[in-house]
Amino acid sequence: MTLRCYILEDQAPARRVMENYLARLEDLTVVGGSAVPAEAAQALDRQAVDLLLLDLGLPQQDGFDFLAQRETPPVVIVTTAFGERALEGFNHGVADYLVKPFTFERFSTAIERARIALRARGDSTILSIPVDRGRREYVPSRDVVSFSADGDYVVINTLEARYYTLGPLTAWLARVPSPPFIRIHRSHAVNQHHITGLDGRAVILAGNRLPVSATHMVKLKRLLDAMHLMQ
Repeated sequence: MTLRCYILEDQAPARRVMENYLARLEDLTVVGGSAVPAEAAQALDRQAVDLLLLDLGLPQQDGFDFLAQRETPPVVIVTTAFGERALEGFNHGVADYLVKPFTFERFSTAIERARIALRARGDSTILSIPVDRGRREYVPSRDVVSFSADGDYVVINTLEARYYTLGPLTAWLARVPSPPFIRIHRSHAVNQHHITGLDGRAVILAGNRLPVSATHMVKLKRLLDAMHLMQ
């Protein structure tokens, strides 16, 4: 798959470095570049772009503000001198965060992460979950057991791990199919394929218990009856 890349960077030397790096990699083409966010927005509206290399310290607009205004942005790699904004970047869902100056090897790693993110976008059953130190995990939704709200965060329990990430819960539920994911409580949703039964007002799945609210209990019992899990 050839990646169509656009560079939004206000420093000409930095643009040339990235263009040279991209030229050394296979299946990449630079379809444009600019130092001006308004020009970049028009370019992204006119043509298909897979990957945006995004500087933050732009002359007319902050890079993250530019990204937030895009309804369906490309996959993004941040390229910036501001290392302290990395967490903000991953909250925006960027594929990687590069702090200048960066080597060709580090740039190549970022491109591979962008490719993985693009493949994940093409498969709605894959969840892209930010984890510590800027890494992301790509988890098939079939392996997700439950989602639980915890303040501003969401706990994603899978068959092999537990992830804490920013919410809201509704945003994460919008990324997975329903069914098999069903709401059992204001703060909990589960994958019906991992349910093994009920214990009073709690559902049992993957060895854990989660509460079921009264408003969801009737629907859940009907589901369990259909799955032949009720005694």
